Amino acid sequence: MFLLNFFAGFSQIADPGFARYLTSQGNFNDVLLLQKFDWEKLDAAQLDSLNYYSGWASYNLQLLEQGIRSFSLVSPESGFYNASRFLAGWSELYLGQTLKGMAVLSQSKPESAAENELLYMLRTSGALMQHDVTAADSVLNMIRNTKIKYSTQWDRMEEHYDRLSSFKPRSYALAGLFSAILPGAGKVYADQRGAGVSSFLLVGALAAVSLENGIKTGWKRWNTLLSASVFSVFYIGNVYGSIVSVKVYRDRFYDELDRAILLDVNIPLRDLYR
Repeated sequence: MFLLNFFAGFSQIADPGFARYLTSQGNFNDVLLLQKFDWEKLDAAQLDSLNYYSGWASYNLQLLEQGIRSFSLVSPESGFYNASRFLAGWSELYLGQTLKGMAVLSQSKPESAAENELLYMLRTSGALMQHDVTAADSVLNMIRNTKIKYSTQWDRMEEHYDRLSSFKPRSYALAGLFSAILPGAGKVYADQRGAGVSSFLLVGALAAVSLENGIKTGWKRWNTLLSASVFSVFYIGNVYGSIVSVKVYRDRFYDELDRAILLDVNIPLRDLYR
């Protein structure tokens, strides 16, 4: 902040060189403050530089939507264009906008083997996050017999591909059916054993109370009808809960997979453009 105030004492025009210096020092908040300065007298190249450094600062501060907006203003003629497309594409993927991310990545124009490899890795990431095993395998096949720079990350992509290929997402219908036949069984099927056992014990206990009331006091007595109503509510909830458990099971797997993919592809991304 001291440097920015010192600079502001001499000029109210944003300086790309100063933005580059602040970026090299890791002063990302100060880079964003340069947006308050005068940009109107800058030429196209200077504007591209400032938009890129603003985007890079936002990316490092996890202000991804703001970063995407800055990166989108970098023109195709700029030397920062590919970096802007790759970083914006990764940010869209991180925000769950997979289709947008893939569209942004398609605008890139790789100028080196490293950039070309990074584009393939990001395309693989997008395909995996869309759960498109066929598309991911197609890109991986282009890489498997090619000399590559980021071999560790590609090995990780293969692992993610194998995890996705072998994942059994479970069936909503089967989960509901299992719990209809045996309360809690659908939750066990959805890998929630503790919840399944709890459901079995609770619904079983309510069924036992209803049965006991019916046998001892009659099936039309108010206490029997009340206990039967309570049992019915929890029985239906047990079936519905099992269906929800499958969704939780799927979402947890996909969320963990997506986080791992984004972390792995972020390593070569930062390595190439740091």
